[in-house]
Amino acid sequence: MTMTPQTLRQRAEEKSLFDEEAVLKTLTLEDAPQLFHELRVHQIELEMQNEELLRTQHDLDTARARYFDLYDLAPVGYLTFSEKGLILEANLAAAGMLGVTRTFLQKKPMSQFIFPADQDIYYRHRKQVFESGDLQSWELRLLRCDGSHFWALVQAIPAENGEYWITLVDISANKRAEDELQRAKAAAEAATVAKSTFLNTMSHEIRTPINGVIGMAQLLALTDLTVEQREFVTALEISGKNLVQLLNDILDLSKIEAHKLELETLNFDLQTETIGTINVMALLAREKGLKLEWAIDADVALHVRGDAGRLRQIMLNLIGNAIKFSDNGTISLSIHKISESVHNTTLRFEVRDCGIGIAPDRLETIFEPFTQANASTSRIYGGTGLGLTITRQLAELMGGTIGVESEVGEGSTFWTTAVLEKQAGPALISDSSPPARYTPIKVEQRNIRLLLAEDDAVNQLVTKTILTKFGYQVDVVNNGSEALKLLAENDYALVLMDGMMPVQNGYETTAAIRNLSSAVRNHAIPVIALTASAMREDHQKCLVAGMDDYLSKPIMIEDLLAMLEKYILPV
Repeated sequence: MTMTPQTLRQRAEEKSLFDEEAVLKTLTLEDAPQLFHELRVHQIELEMQNEELLRTQHDLDTARARYFDLYDLAPVGYLTFSEKGLILEANLAAAGMLGVTRTFLQKKPMSQFIFPADQDIYYRHRKQVFESGDLQSWELRLLRCDGSHFWALVQAIPAENGEYWITLVDISANKRAEDELQRAKAAAEAATVAKSTFLNTMSHEIRTPINGVIGMAQLLALTDLTVEQREFVTALEISGKNLVQLLNDILDLSKIEAHKLELETLNFDLQTETIGTINVMALLAREKGLKLEWAIDADVALHVRGDAGRLRQIMLNLIGNAIKFSDNGTISLSIHKISESVHNTTLRFEVRDCGIGIAPDRLETIFEPFTQANASTSRIYGGTGLGLTITRQLAELMGGTIGVESEVGEGSTFWTTAVLEKQAGPALISDSSPPARYTPIKVEQRNIRLLLAEDDAVNQLVTKTILTKFGYQVDVVNNGSEALKLLAENDYALVLMDGMMPVQNGYETTAAIRNLSSAVRNHAIPVIALTASAMREDHQKCLVAGMDDYLSKPIMIEDLLAMLEKYILPV
């Protein structure tokens, strides 16, 4: 009978023998070889299992060593905390960030290394870690052992036994970059404000003498002149207006670059605006012997919403540019529909001329500020190259773009697109239309007395002469203090008030006029600002100060007289 371990086990069980000696006594000599073989196989199996266990232990030890190497050598700080916030374990990176040894950190409260002003942040987020059980991230400043501090990105997550793990990433460099970016942004904004203030101040200072120049030219035009003298006066007035346009262009460009140019959204009739633009430019075209045409495609929506004034400025710039560079032929304006949705329509405005054309290598640069087709252009045709730059910026503000197609000697086609809203409903509501040209009416024996508050002697002379020629009686003062004195002593129909005056400026004077406790006779007297500032916020400042309206210098005779008729009732 062959004895196996199972047979031996059965025999031992049958005989209730559980010790080795008892089992051996039951064996015969014939059982020994088989038993020895079975024991040897079993021994080999145990040795193999033992070797496997040793290899597994070695692998575990290797992995553990590798883990701790990675743990210590990682650039990210790792910390383990108790529920009470005591540091239980830290890697070398965390200790290095805090400027201490790993041994020093053990059993230390984390709050010891938190910047005082950030303690509340730390405790609030630590509480959220335990309450939510989710990963929490925040930024705070940590203290080093030498008293310095650094910014860290902290991430925490709960672990077992009430502990939690934290990772630290030094983000001081990022914070410095952010601070530098903010300082650079603030410096850029300050520079933009300074630039805007400078341009506005220069505009004010330049407009004041220009007002005198154009005003005198307008007064001369009202006198009997020879043909030659009238040509001189016309040239003088045109030069003054060109200088004003240059100022307006520079201010527009400044506002666009400072992101302060805001578009209005009003209802208007596109055909009315187009006709008004053509009428304005028709005289200039006729003077050069040019024919000016316009056309609007039948499928173009005419009742739209947008900034009619800025759209008109785009058309004026493109047509004026075409007239400037053309000596004969036809200038044409055409308006086409590009696309349309339920609420919007995208239109394309094209101006074609028969002018000198543009070289291919200059087509991409002519929309840059102060850039023209070639160096001699400004000497021959004049201009600064700002018109196209402003037109491009306005087109982009309207959701469109601008381009040009041209051949030297064959003329050019400038085009721009704009996205306009469609008016709702069939009825047209027009909020904006080109103003009709005012025809001055001379005041005959109406005994209307006006007060002019103006500190510039030339502008005093110009304004008083204009008003006197048209039948008004005018008293003139140099500042607001003198104006208040006369307003307390006399009755006036209206006050023309310069904004910037010595002693007491126009805004302060208007506030005193509206003050019911002041000594002026009529607190509700119309006050019209004569301002050399062209910025919208300056005009708003006039209205906020209590002025009824404003006129921007240089003041045109027809605008001044129209303003007076608007606020002075017939007597």
